[in-house]
Amino acid sequence: MKQDETHGWAWNAVGFENTEYLMENIQKSVQNGSLIENMIVDDNTQKIFYIVYPEKSTIQICLLIKSDDDGNNLESFYPIVEGIENEIAIKENIKWENDLEGEIIADFNDTVEISFFSPFFLKEFNNLKCKNINVFLAGIADSISIADDTETIISEGPFYEIQLNEFLSKNPGKTRDDFKPIRISMKGASILLSTEYSSYFTFRGEIQSIETLEFLNNEILRFKVCLVKPDDKELNIYIYVSKNRVKHNELKIGTDIQGVVMLRGYIDYKI
Repeated sequence: MKQDETHGWAWNAVGFENTEYLMENIQKSVQNGSLIENMIVDDNTQKIFYIVYPEKSTIQICLLIKSDDDGNNLESFYPIVEGIENEIAIKENIKWENDLEGEIIADFNDTVEISFFSPFFLKEFNNLKCKNINVFLAGIADSISIADDTETIISEGPFYEIQLNEFLSKNPGKTRDDFKPIRISMKGASILLSTEYSSYFTFRGEIQSIETLEFLNNEILRFKVCLVKPDDKELNIYIYVSKNRVKHNELKIGTDIQGVVMLRGYIDYKI
């Protein structure tokens, strides 16, 4: 599976489509951000700094700076968003080409495989020994729309035949032609499907809560959604999307939505 080792898609999703405005806030982050980690790597020849801005915000800019004898270099910058705690079992760590960032492949409830970007890969996951851990998961969506189909119609297959035979046994004078297609409601269904890129998923889910947040003069919507519920154990996350990328104004609690989301997760960072 491919890795998208860039963050342009995520920045657009949280309202930074203007490169000049983004770079202006990168500058502010360097000057006014909070240093949350100072790591020494490569046999003490390099230092890695994590700097976040604004402080104590639900959504933040994170700068990844590498410092060595040649100077200081901004290696990467990406949005961090507050997540919801979920228990997972780690299967594999995938380090990106820059050796500083990466993604995690994990199982949820031993039945559903997920993958997510780690904003603190070196700090939290690179040398992690424990496999079963609690991770705060969230998603950044490129766009959100109301789910298209509210029901699916079945007119053949094993389930249809079971229902047909039950109908005929209860109605001796009826025939197959009297049995109508089965309608199954999709209301409240949770669906999560992988794409060609790891950490990117198409999803469908019911809105459990809605909030409007402000992130550096951008209005961001935050939805709480259940992505999957195997064996009645729910994988709940927050999904963030710029308000101008939502296709409907009538979204409310109980509405089924769909879209493409990039998952991100961290262990113990306090936003």
